[in-house]
Amino acid sequence: MLFPAIRPHFDVAVSDADQVLPRLEAYLRDHACDGGSEDCVRGWVHPPYAELAVATEQRHLWSPRLAVRLDREGPSAVLHCRLQPEPGTWTMYMAGWAMLAVCTMLVIGFGCAQLIMGASPTIALYGLPAAVTGAGVLYASALLGQRFGEDQVDLLCDALRRALDQA
Repeated sequence: MLFPAIRPHFDVAVSDADQVLPRLEAYLRDHACDGGSEDCVRGWVHPPYAELAVATEQRHLWSPRLAVRLDREGPSAVLHCRLQPEPGTWTMYMAGWAMLAVCTMLVIGFGCAQLIMGASPTIALYGLPAAVTGAGVLYASALLGQRFGEDQVDLLCDALRRALDQA
């Protein structure tokens, strides 16, 4: 079975800690979006954090963001990079799981109450398969969103690499 990372992350070791974020900021400024480019990246830098995102014109429900945190280790540093969905998308996804959990608990509670009262637990018999189906749909939507956003993940990672490679 395929188990995707909920929030995939990776680390990048850099040797010049003082130049990393200014270099990323210069890259974002020099490659500002003109509205017509297919590979346009926007973002912000506030040391020790930075974030890269797909341009507003190209953004979809499944578009990722690349959050970057700089951890200094003397003259060198490590960039901790995390790919994450847009905040609204993540909130909607978590709300779906929360609603599913509450509804499942209600179904179990009503099913137990029906059993205690001597009735057939029809609510549980219909509700629990529906809850399992809902969980499958939510899980599949996460996989589908990651698949749809794959090219934009590559775009953000390439932008970070180009920003770090520039002189």
